[in-house]
Amino acid sequence: MSVTDGTDPTAALELAHRFRAAASRVHGLAETAARALDGVAYEGPAASRDRSRLAEAAAVLRRSAAGLDDVAAAIQRLAVVLAGTLP
Repeated sequence: MSVTDGTDPTAALELAHRFRAAASRVHGLAETAARALDGVAYEGPAASRDRSRLAEAAAVLRRSAAGLDDVAAAIQRLAVVLAGTLP
């Protein structure tokens, strides 16, 4: 959106694209955390804690990425509405 008035559909689409790109990066981080979780190759109390922490980190990253995807979709819908209201 335009920084000044919020009525530029092209700017809104660009902003949605930026949110989708951020979501993609966060999805990638979640996958990296999941692979690290699979790679914990030792046992004991520390390994259990590490697995638990990595699993929670991956879950948080997935939820964050889903939130970014939702924001991008909302901004895209706004862009469509803005485009339809322009003369």
